Amino acid sequence: LLKGADNAGIVHRVASILANNGMSIDKMETSDEIAPHGGTTLFKMSGIAHAYEPVAAGFDAEKIKIQLRSLGDELNCDIDMVDGKPGDMVSKTT
Repeated sequence: LLKGADNAGIVHRVASILANNGMSIDKMETSDEIAPHGGTTLFKMSGIAHAYEPVAAGFDAEKIKIQLRSLGDELNCDIDMVDGKPGDMVSKTT
């Protein structure tokens, strides 16, 4: 889940982190809204991504989470990846 300031290329950057770590996006939803204070545009993205089995050697979910959080810090937004099982629909607000 991603929520924060809208930035050009944000979807591409998140997708690149996932792809570079052997993950694929199955489903993605995006939306935007005007922040209640300040009038800036807030961007929201949620979705489901997976890694194919057998998982590649060196696959590290914690490393991916760290990379996503670092990107969030850079772009002034909250990004969270939650572990799940196939068929899980994860929804988490930050």
